[in-house]
Amino acid sequence: MSEDKLRGMELFKGKARCILCHNGPNFTDSQFHNLAVPAAPLLSDPIVQVAIRFDAKRMNVPEYQSVREDLGRYLVTKEEKDKGAFKTPTLRNVMQREPYMHNGVFHSLEEIIDFYDAGGGAVAGKSPLIQPLGLTAQEKRDLLAFLQALTGELPTVTPPEFPY
Repeated sequence: MSEDKLRGMELFKGKARCILCHNGPNFTDSQFHNLAVPAAPLLSDPIVQVAIRFDAKRMNVPEYQSVREDLGRYLVTKEEKDKGAFKTPTLRNVMQREPYMHNGVFHSLEEIIDFYDAGGGAVAGKSPLIQPLGLTAQEKRDLLAFLQALTGELPTVTPPEFPY
């Protein structure tokens, strides 16, 4: 890897704190975290509100009629600590998966890096793992270079021929 990617990898493991959630061979802890991701602009759309309430009703959320937010893992557990928590995605081939976050609110990795650098959003119940980072402009470029290195050519798979 190039020097900037190597510096980015060190940031990923250290100052940027990415490895706290994006670890292991798939770069995910497979856990649920509330990052206080901003609501998608569509959340105010009445049709989206109906869909959110429908999911809440289907998952037996008390007072589903008043739900106005994306509840995340809470729909399954009904535990207050899981409101707004979503599963950590893998970072493998991350460049091929925009828009980003569970609701597609970010359109670039630069936006995500800025979001994390600022300490995520401001909401009750945000994961204590999310804190302001104080990254420099160069550190942000290096981190981006490392993230870009996690995307590669997908293997070509030729299915075997089966006899008829």
